[in-house]
Amino acid sequence: MPRYSRNTLELAKFARKRGAVLIALTDGPSSPLVPLADMTFFAPARNSVLPNSPTAAFAVAVAVADALITTLARERPDAVEALKGLSESLLWTFHY
Repeated sequence: MPRYSRNTLELAKFARKRGAVLIALTDGPSSPLVPLADMTFFAPARNSVLPNSPTAAFAVAVAVADALITTLARERPDAVEALKGLSESLLWTFHY
């Protein structure tokens, strides 16, 4: 979303270097995540009636990520261990 987080961009670059397939959920084609992503979903960040809410945008992103991870885990049980390892290696990104 606008005011793109530097941490998000660095995390995407880190994942890309490690060979991850990158799926981006962002606001539009001008997002700096677009050139890094293998697949991009667009969700416009502007609403003409309601104020922009980063909390709502984050909740949607988490729900989409959860659905993708759940689907992947069901289709590829061997991927669960790989996802666990990746999650553990990325814990540093959650420290401020």
